[in-house]
Amino acid sequence: MKKYILLLLLTILFTTSCTDYLKEKPEKSLVVPKTMEDLDRLTNNIQVFNISQPGVGILTSDDLMTTDEGWSGLSSYVERNAYIWDYSKGLENVGEWIIDFRRVYYANIVLEELELHHIDKKGTMIYNMIRGRALFYRAMAYFNLVSLFAQPYEQEKAGQILGLPLRDTPNIDKQYARSSLEDTYQFILEDLETAVDLLPDVASWKSQPSQSVAQALLSRVYLQMGNFTKALEWVEKVAWDNYELLDFNSLDSLERYPIQYPNKEIMYYGVAANYRFQDNELIFIRPELIDQYSKFDLRRSLFFTENEDGYFNYRGSYLGEDDIFGGISLNELYLIRSECLVRKESVEEGLSYLNELLEKRYRNGSYKPYSGLSKEEALDRVLEERRKELVFRITRWLDLRRLNREPGHEVTIIRMVNDQTYQLLPHSNGYVFPIPVDEINLTGIQQNPL
Repeated sequence: MKKYILLLLLTILFTTSCTDYLKEKPEKSLVVPKTMEDLDRLTNNIQVFNISQPGVGILTSDDLMTTDEGWSGLSSYVERNAYIWDYSKGLENVGEWIIDFRRVYYANIVLEELELHHIDKKGTMIYNMIRGRALFYRAMAYFNLVSLFAQPYEQEKAGQILGLPLRDTPNIDKQYARSSLEDTYQFILEDLETAVDLLPDVASWKSQPSQSVAQALLSRVYLQMGNFTKALEWVEKVAWDNYELLDFNSLDSLERYPIQYPNKEIMYYGVAANYRFQDNELIFIRPELIDQYSKFDLRRSLFFTENEDGYFNYRGSYLGEDDIFGGISLNELYLIRSECLVRKESVEEGLSYLNELLEKRYRNGSYKPYSGLSKEEALDRVLEERRKELVFRITRWLDLRRLNREPGHEVTIIRMVNDQTYQLLPHSNGYVFPIPVDEINLTGIQQNPL
């Protein structure tokens, strides 16, 4: 009976507004799963852990643009104000905060129940797998949160900058202050490194984390921290032979969604939060980005459709539909490995991974491999291809945040809406979203600067 109560509560939580969730905290006695079967079922709940990965950062990035009419047609204050980086109104309850702290809450329930009631099974395959999943989910949730609600990581300042409240128990009455940014990242890394040793080599389903998926996320986190040595170390540990790049020559550009799900590049299934801007036909890819794709580059026709006015809409999700992919895929790892090797002075080896990827993206026989470039030239090519390959994913928002720290890679984004100019400067507070007002009122934690 309890598992049915649990599933019912999960349904209620995911159909309740963010404000209601904050004001009416869940009754823990109703949701605690008791058996290993219950815990296994909870850690396999796609609606909780895979759906609604961060999406608002796609709207605030420089991948897209719209017209005055398109901006007016955005479906909520959150979308309209996020597009122009105006966080003073309409973004008081950004849904990603609520969604990812729900994941933290359920992960903590699993971890506590394992420790309190199933310690006799410690070391067994099922115990390790369930604990590894919970640690992975908690770490991914916190990384999602820190990428939106805290300043970009800089090692010299991270100990003095505010991070997140680090909730390590499902006790809903316990108050948590905001930890430092350094402590927040260390919390994420410790969870993931522990999960690596507990998770199976191969998961049964793409919605489940495996050892390689945890290693891939570790490489993404370390890349965001600017620790290219550790990012490379973890990406090289991934079981690459378990995955395979798609050859875009085999895809049909006449299909509405040419890249189907499932496909062999996807390592971990995730769907970005259901903002409706992706359904707005007046949301376009920025022309200067489209111009970077050559006529031989198959991504131009597979990722985008051109309208009669010469503007391009995105359709290249790895989910085979209009929902935006929010998981982890092999192409991202090729680009991480390539970038880290170039930054570590192994330029030709780094370019070899870039070339291997791009040979699958260009029309057969048309691609000319990169070779003989300086470190700076190679890094520019890798970062350019990273943007083109991972377009319309949350990774662009992550890249803007980290690369703005590097002279020569800063980006100023400019938008025009109703004859008014808006700018997102490289070190602007616009790279940090406000914490929901109800959370501030309930807990008294410090708000981010607007």
